[in-house]
Amino acid sequence: MRHAGTPFELSISVDEAHVTVSVLDHDRAHVPHVRSPRPQDTTGRGLMIVERMATSWGYEDVATDAKTVWFSL
Repeated sequence: MRHAGTPFELSISVDEAHVTVSVLDHDRAHVPHVRSPRPQDTTGRGLMIVERMATSWGYEDVATDAKTVWFSL
């Protein structure tokens, strides 16, 4: 798994209706966005896969130097 190039924390929560996965990292400079990689590209598919599989996803700034990207299934 490649993520942000900084240390990160992965959290998973489960309730009666959803599984939510959150990844906290210390790189607020790079806003997550869905890419359209070419077949020969070796990166850029993560959020595209998340968007297609998840019922919802998003991100939020959680500190002056950190953000959380999350998705629910």
